[in-house]
Amino acid sequence: METTSYEGMSNYYRGLLISRFATLEKSLDYYLASQFTSRDNIADLTNIIIDRLTFENKKTALKAILDKKSSANGFVRTNTKSFPSGKFIEELRSLQFQRNCFAHYHLSTNIDEPSSIISLIEFRDSKSILHYTKTKYYNILKRMDEAISKIIKDDMIPS
Repeated sequence: METTSYEGMSNYYRGLLISRFATLEKSLDYYLASQFTSRDNIADLTNIIIDRLTFENKKTALKAILDKKSSANGFVRTNTKSFPSGKFIEELRSLQFQRNCFAHYHLSTNIDEPSSIISLIEFRDSKSILHYTKTKYYNILKRMDEAISKIIKDDMIPS
């Protein structure tokens, strides 16, 4: 079966974004493991337990860890003051949504948006087309790289 240039490039864009998100998730895995075991046992904890968790479970665990750290550093949550981790957790949720779109939505081959490098269709409830320009697409990758960096540097809570 022959693919068009658009389909071939769409496969590239999908693969790159999904791969980058896998790197983000793996960095989160190692961060979570590092909170509970020595460096020598991180791989075992990650491979045996953490790899079996959903991304949602990992995000929930991360929030609990970050909130506990904030409390230990003197932060007091009130009705009007949320934990500082909320912004980073929301960013992870947003990136997860984008990853899920690229992994599960159908490719739109009816290119009605000339500036789009890829368009994806969702059919749940009603048809919805998501258009990604080069700028929007690479901005998502940049945000993933920034999240990976924050996880690696343990810099997820603003000072």
